[in-house]
Formats: sequence, structure tokens, C-alpha cells
Amino acid sequence: MGITVDKGADGIATVTVDYPPVNAIPSAGWFELGEKILAAGHDPEVHVVILRAEGRGFNAGVDIKEMQDFEGFDHLLLAVARLRSEGMACTLRIVGEGDLWLPLADRAQELGIDGCVELLGARSQAELVQELAWADVLAAPCVVGADGSMTGFSGGLPVKRQLLELEVASIIGNVDSDTHPPQA
Repeated sequence: MGITVDKGADGIATVTVDYPPVNAIPSAGWFELGEKILAAGHDPEVHVVILRAEGRGFNAGVDIKEMQDFEGFDHLLLAVARLRSEGMACTLRIVGEGDLWLPLADRAQELGIDGCVELLGARSQAELVQELAWADVLAAPCVVGADGSMTGFSGGLPVKRQLLELEVASIIGNVDSDTHPPQA
């Protein structure tokens, strides 16, 4: 189970994903998959890399059960820590304030990423719009009801809906990407 590489004498390397039953890959598995594909591609004896999967499907995405083990922003903090450990420059800007402020700051410090995590505090609607236009990823948590609908957001539901509309617009290229983030 996991990710394996079989290198044949014919110069063909086969990278196999095997996470039964539907190949939902855990977070660390995505990094491992990338590393194994890159290693096979850099091997001078390998001329072809084949990516395949065992089981019922090629890939079912991320392992949701693994995500349930984390709360709040821990996934984002761990992702930033991993990117930094890989030598990638990144900054995580978190909008909001409240009871999580100190635990987030402590967790960022524990992970050694406190220098690239910015806790911005409360932001106005206009500032949130600027953050969205600037950000590669903007985490704007909300409360989701049992029926799956949004039932609360610290900036108000109309602001959250506008942010979602802007997110869609940014995906199709209708948001000015030269906007700079507001200063904390």
C-alpha cells in the first residue's frame, strides 16, 4: 500500500498509487508522489515514466478521513511549514480575530513559520476584497449549517457571498491581480 516505483531494465519506470479502496491519497502521499515521479524522471536510465493506480479508480482526491483529524487552520499551517521546508517562499495571511489568535500564533511559532504567518485581525469589506484580489489562497471561514448552507460569517453573510463571487471572477480572470495586499 502507498506509492511504489518499479524500474525495468527497458528504461521504463512505473509509479503505482495504491491506497485502497479508491486511492484517496493522504497529504504526505501527494508530496511522496511528486518526489517519486521527479526522481524517476531525473534517473538517466529511465526514458519513460508511467503513472498508474491499483484498485477501483485512479484517484479519489485527498483522504477526507485524514482531514477530519485536524481542526481549524492546522492544515494551512502545516502546508506552509512543508513549503518552507522545501525552500519555497510563501506567506500565510489570516483574516479575523478572536479566541484562536493566540493558539494560531503559538502553533506557527511551534512549526517555525511565525515569520511568514501574518495574523491580520478584523478587516472591512473593502479590505477583504483587496485581500482576495491579492491572495493565491484566502481562508475566510464561515459556519455551515446541517443542510450545507452558510449560516454565519464574521464579516456578515453578504460579505462572504461577495467574496465567493469574487473568487469565481478571479478564476475566470475578471479580478485585477496587480492589487497589492493592505498593510497589517
